[in-house]
Amino acid sequence: MNADRESFAFDRGILAHDRGCLDRDRGSLDYNRGMLTRSLERDRGWLKYDWGMLARNLAKLSLGMTRDLIRLSPKVMHQP
Repeated sequence: MNADRESFAFDRGILAHDRGCLDRDRGSLDYNRGMLTRSLERDRGWLKYDWGMLARNLAKLSLGMTRDLIRLSPKVMHQP
């Protein structure tokens, strides 16, 4: 009878330890999920920035090409 109590107490101790490990792991998962979310938000911000810079540079390029065409068009049109 005494051995059963000791075995039961030992099993409860193991279960408590396992529960603690699970809580720790759950905390680690929550932390990692938060870090991943933060990282994704940061990457999304950089992606928006990069797309904005690309659009800006393409607009500058287009405007520059348009200026060049306007500047060259009278010369091209008046050539014999």
